[in-house]
Amino acid sequence: MSPVIFGCIVCGHAIYGYETSAEGSWLREFRASRVFQAYDKDPKLILSVYSSPEGIFISGVGRYNDPDGGTWIARFDPAMRWDDQDCVFQAGDELPVMRQRPENNRHGFVLHDACWRLLQKALEPEKVPLERLLKICRSLPFPLRGISVCWSHDYGDLTAFDDQHHYPWEDQLMEQSSGSEIYQYARENLYDMPEISEPLKMRLENPPHLFAKTQTGDCFSTLPWEILEAIAINLPTGDALVLRRASRAFLPVLTSQIFWASQFQPGHEREYVFEKRNKEQRDWISLYRRTSYAHSPPGLKNRRRVGGLIRKLIILLPLRLDECCELPPIPSSVDGLKWIEVAGDIKRTTGSGHCEYFNEGCRLFQKQCGPIPGDLSKISFSIVAAGDVTYITGIRLMTSDDADIRLGYLAEGNETFVEVTVVKGFVLAMGPRGIRAIQVIGVNEHTSEWFGCPTESPVTERLAGCESISALEVGFDVSPGGIYLRSLTEVSVTRLGDLCDIEFRYDTEDTSMKTRTLGRRNITEFSRIIRFPIDGPGGELIQTVDVSIERAAGERVYSFYRHGKLSSFRVSKVQYD
Repeated sequence: MSPVIFGCIVCGHAIYGYETSAEGSWLREFRASRVFQAYDKDPKLILSVYSSPEGIFISGVGRYNDPDGGTWIARFDPAMRWDDQDCVFQAGDELPVMRQRPENNRHGFVLHDACWRLLQKALEPEKVPLERLLKICRSLPFPLRGISVCWSHDYGDLTAFDDQHHYPWEDQLMEQSSGSEIYQYARENLYDMPEISEPLKMRLENPPHLFAKTQTGDCFSTLPWEILEAIAINLPTGDALVLRRASRAFLPVLTSQIFWASQFQPGHEREYVFEKRNKEQRDWISLYRRTSYAHSPPGLKNRRRVGGLIRKLIILLPLRLDECCELPPIPSSVDGLKWIEVAGDIKRTTGSGHCEYFNEGCRLFQKQCGPIPGDLSKISFSIVAAGDVTYITGIRLMTSDDADIRLGYLAEGNETFVEVTVVKGFVLAMGPRGIRAIQVIGVNEHTSEWFGCPTESPVTERLAGCESISALEVGFDVSPGGIYLRSLTEVSVTRLGDLCDIEFRYDTEDTSMKTRTLGRRNITEFSRIIRFPIDGPGGELIQTVDVSIERAAGERVYSFYRHGKLSSFRVSKVQYD
């Protein structure tokens, strides 16, 4: 039986069960964020609720010793550790985690104890919002080839996405590369590092000081140094250093201990070096140099990697549904209208709240419904980065009397606005896990700019022109606007039982258009490639495309069979002079 190995939800590295070295022992120590919840379909399960009115906890520190059995054990008391003298594990301390099925409505997500403490440091003085963290983890897929949840990032180059055989929006995670440099230092303890104690002891002696030089026409030279220093502190480090070249008034930045000390504060470049957060005087310039990537010990390099991942995670924690705001009812005059849906790859959930085969796509937890007000004046979209991808997380329909209708997760400070009084449709850049970008169609079919980033995402106009929809027309677009059709020389089809991909080859000087592929699949020795030549430069063009679709009904069939799976197609050509 294969060992059960899961990765930390924060750093992505495995929580080992076979590690024997003292240096790697931290990789075996974990905590679990977990939920105890009773579901209406089985009321007797309310006996599982354990010592918390909220039902969500962080466990004590456990030690993973049973990868062959896949048993995860940690005490419920967050102050307890596996090596405490009075720590005696009981049968109820066992907890199913990650992709394991819930038992007695208990389930959790695991993370290294060191990563948990680093997350706590990043949020100080606030506490980690456990309920929100758990909801986020439950919404993340668990890739088949991965060992942890997929945040739409590569865990700081620890893993890679297979964009060669899959589209970029599919989040097809590849296995970790155990031979890479990043993988090697990812094994180093990122919290307890004796190597960093020496740089922290450096004290400032006879500090050098550069004086500002005035320049004719330099507006900054008229400002007091305290204001110039404040400007530099609020800029990224690189920009502040470049600014001194544009204005000699900023030259003292190079020797300003206040400026370099600010780089170790939350929100700045060296925020992950949290050991320095005290009132002691030290040589901040030397400390900055000694903690550069080139001079950092392996553990600090690992902390720098994970610190960047935590910053991405923290962006998601404040998002909340505005449940206090009661949405107005849908007018009865629109009850008879047909709803048209555009959605990501939504996975079904069982009665226990567990999602079967949740290795890609998204889950649907809650729906909100609200009318578009008659006195609409603006629409705002909340745009939030989840990993390395941005999503539209909330919509605010704004009226002239400030009676806004709020839908979804609104991100204060990350909203963009469009002035519109009538909505006739939307154009969506849709990924399998949500809306990545949106355009609004208003009066006179005017289409707004993109809100969000549509790059490398499929775009649908299914919600465009929604005044009266009675049928759908499928368009087959083989190249941008058809401008390359006269350069088409070949259509090839790859089969491996089913149709895997369709490739179009062009005779053009535009290197980005020499080959265009619909579908992506790894080609093996069993793949069969069928080629259809076409003389585009000689006037031969595609006239029609006939498509055969397979469909199947039932609860236990794959979703692509219910919507329709391409089984064959036929292309007819015509010769033009």
